[in-house]
Amino acid sequence: MKIEYKSNLYGGLVSLIFGVLLFLIIPHQIAPDLIDMGTITSRTMPYIISVVFILCGINLLVQSIIFKKDEIKVLNMKQEGVVFLFCIMPDCICRDS
Repeated sequence: MKIEYKSNLYGGLVSLIFGVLLFLIIPHQIAPDLIDMGTITSRTMPYIISVVFILCGINLLVQSIIFKKDEIKVLNMKQEGVVFLFCIMPDCICRDS
């Protein structure tokens, strides 16, 4: 079974969704600083990283939808499934009960 997909379109969607989810969960996962030391807090770097994910996702979507710069990739499920099994198998065999 072969699956064809547009690399920039789906990569942009995944990056955009991940960045938005990351941006939304930061206040729930990182507590605010007890001592206000200025504008840089413990949440600053995660917010910057999530915004970078969002901007990269928007960039990929614009390239795919507006400029039509998109490659159609083919995913051979038979071949990728064998590789996935070889990656997962050592974990299943060596796992302690």
